[in-house]
Amino acid sequence: MTVAAVVYVSTSASSVLRRLKQLAFGGAPGARLLTVFTDEPYARTSLLLAGEPSAVRASAVRIAHAALGELDLREHVATHPRIGVVDHISVAPVDSPMACAADVARGIGAAIAPVVPVYLYGAAHAEGRTLAATRRLTPYFKPSNGWAAPPDLPDATAGSAPFEPPSARTGACCCGAVPLVLNFNMALATSDGDAARAVADAVRTRSGGPPGVEALALAHEGGRFEVACNLLAPDETTPAVVRALADAAAARAGTSVVSEYTIGLSVAEIRERLAEADAADAARGAR
Repeated sequence: MTVAAVVYVSTSASSVLRRLKQLAFGGAPGARLLTVFTDEPYARTSLLLAGEPSAVRASAVRIAHAALGELDLREHVATHPRIGVVDHISVAPVDSPMACAADVARGIGAAIAPVVPVYLYGAAHAEGRTLAATRRLTPYFKPSNGWAAPPDLPDATAGSAPFEPPSARTGACCCGAVPLVLNFNMALATSDGDAARAVADAVRTRSGGPPGVEALALAHEGGRFEVACNLLAPDETTPAVVRALADAAAARAGTSVVSEYTIGLSVAEIRERLAEADAADAARGAR
């Protein structure tokens, strides 16, 4: 069976990322690091692992522990919201049932919970709570909101100590299991936050947009805004659909979309890259 895990860390520091990538490459046999994407203005990096479930779990835990040991959230300055130095870990099935991905996500959460509070979501959560709903329990969207609920791990009902706000150094982590999500971001030709928020509203499901779209307007490079989207069902609501709606909304707001980019791989792309890596290993072994 095969799963994928994306580990989001709140840093763009090349020295830290070198060590994290070394941990991934030197991980348990059966897990591979397929992509690393760093957004310097956001001081945020995603590392996509894929492979055998127990190996992916081990690699994700190793990366998370290293980042938790090196990074300090009090020193993090960026416009992208976050709740921790290991802000988010998302596990998805590739050639496995969702229950397998949920087990991996819960296993990762349990392994890092002694160091950082963990909020579970998706299939890893008993009630299937969404990532967006989970983040609303934290200061992710509105720092003034504070922590509205205790984390899922450590489990307060199991006799652990009463909940206290997470450490200012490490923060907390969201860890869950959902189908693969495609990140689709669009840069705008404006530094006007109201115009950018109007574009985000036009594409966001919660604001009346198409199905499966989460969107935030965030200041990005050069002070200009971009609309950062999570496409939860990219086959149903494609980047082209979102772009068309954003273009129309941007024109109404007196601006335009100047560029776009995606982050993430499809199930087919993950299978292809794993097969290529296996073939390369076989070729080296035959020499």
